[in-house]
Amino acid sequence: GGVALGYKSNATVDKGAAGYDISTKAASTDTSSTWKATASAVSVGDVANDVTRQITSVAAGTNDTDAVNVAQLKKVETKISTVEADAKKHTTVVA
Repeated sequence: GGVALGYKSNATVDKGAAGYDISTKAASTDTSSTWKATASAVSVGDVANDVTRQITSVAAGTNDTDAVNVAQLKKVETKISTVEADAKKHTTVVA
């Protein structure tokens, strides 16, 4: 069993859960502890019973195994938009 935090929370995910790999659009096959849980999950709700919570006041993560906050995701989105706009400026169409 995992660690359940909060009223009506339920932790059912055991160790060994693989993280989602965006490059393959599937669970990661990397077995390092960065990609595969070595201990059971921590839960702050119970999705099966429609109990969900936000985790608030989270500082930006530093290490590969730290959580990411929304501010960090917004920076990534801004960077992607800038790269896309720059690429459009330098695109040549050859007929």
